[in-house]
Amino acid sequence: ALDDINKVSFEEDDVVTLDDIPMILKDQQNANTTKIPTGIAELDDDLLGGLPTESLVLAVGGTNVGKSIFCISLACNALRAEGNFKVLHINLEGQRTEAIMRYIANLANVKLRDLLQQTWDKEDRKNMDEAMKKYGDRLKVRNMLGFGKTIEELVAVVREEHKTYKFDLLVVDYGQLLKTQN
Repeated sequence: ALDDINKVSFEEDDVVTLDDIPMILKDQQNANTTKIPTGIAELDDDLLGGLPTESLVLAVGGTNVGKSIFCISLACNALRAEGNFKVLHINLEGQRTEAIMRYIANLANVKLRDLLQQTWDKEDRKNMDEAMKKYGDRLKVRNMLGFGKTIEELVAVVREEHKTYKFDLLVVDYGQLLKTQN
């Protein structure tokens, strides 16, 4: 702990006060302002418009608390937002088709249970067809199932995908399964 405390700088340049707010706001206004809306008004307000592009955002929580559903909901809100954002979803666990089924249920406003049990009605089917047509070229789910994946393998896959599919939002579902090569 003492080593960490000794690393803290108390130089004047590292201190900000409320008097610095006008300068900070001007710097933020001049910075890259492309944001991906989350669809959650309070969160978007706190994030000054949404998730910053080209940034790492982690959703961390315990097992079975809804991280996957939360991330898929955020991604669906990004797809619905103005800006024609593209989403790449890397699936590291679960069934091969589970993620894409959750996306279509959300985007078409169809109950996932009805979708999985194939008990949807004509209106649900119409909504699914419209969602597939509207968002089909802006959503891609890549399965990398298995527990042996490394961060380095993930980075290689993401870079390769980005060559042909210029996504704006990357969702990595179940990142805690990743290991390093070392």
